[in-house]
Amino acid sequence: MTTYESQPDAKGLVKCTLQQEPAKKMVDLKDIPILIAVGKASYHAQYDHCTAKFLSQPGATVELAQLGVHGIKGNGYMMMLEMNNLDIAQFLNGWIGSNVK
Repeated sequence: MTTYESQPDAKGLVKCTLQQEPAKKMVDLKDIPILIAVGKASYHAQYDHCTAKFLSQPGATVELAQLGVHGIKGNGYMMMLEMNNLDIAQFLNGWIGSNVK
């Protein structure tokens, strides 16, 4: 697989390593909705956009949800331990209800 580095989507984000086109397809993932939920204070926040791009490129349906954009502020990556974990659970449950058959 030949790869390249894409430019960051925004300031403060890292470059992404992606497949050269035509990208190899992941046919087993094409019908499985994937959510990547990211808290603003998570160390993942700088690169989870790359994970979403990497999975989308071969055909997966991926949504990157920045929790702060959805009104859920100040979270790290261990969301189940956060003070607002019920807000996060409600958001995740809503996404699952809308996206998983």
